[in-house]
Amino acid sequence: LGYSMNKAEKTMVVITGYKDTGKTTAIEGIVKELSARGYEIGTMKHCHHGFDLDRPGKDSWRHRRAGPAGTALVGPYGFAMIGQNPPVQDPRSIAAWLFPEADLVIAEGFHWLNLPRIEIVERGGQTRSGPPEGELLARLPHRFGLTDIRHICDLLELRLLEAKEECP
Repeated sequence: LGYSMNKAEKTMVVITGYKDTGKTTAIEGIVKELSARGYEIGTMKHCHHGFDLDRPGKDSWRHRRAGPAGTALVGPYGFAMIGQNPPVQDPRSIAAWLFPEADLVIAEGFHWLNLPRIEIVERGGQTRSGPPEGELLARLPHRFGLTDIRHICDLLELRLLEAKEECP
């Protein structure tokens, strides 16, 4: 598979927070709102415990066990790609590889990346902060609502989506 740098690598934001603070709910709301505004959005989730889409004995499991670079499951409602590792390892590059036409890629987790981030505040007021050189765009309260999501989308449009038009 070929790889080249593209706009998805330049337009990525991470959503960070501790377990059960609403990261996935925030991403759902942001994706729905930005999609309604006409943007193409990709999402990624860091699975620190790993995952497995295969079941022993199924055809896709047998394909993978044979040792290909990757196996694609393609059906009428979507596709899934199963493989060892993508051709690039940096999450920003993986986002560019997976979503070459996306206006924005939103990543859940990846709190260590030096990327613009939105932190979700825990009930006790704590957040999972990113690296000090990373740009904190906003903090969402633990009990956020639709108005908060719309404000975040306004901010993303202003800071990341409209700014991308200026990039060569």
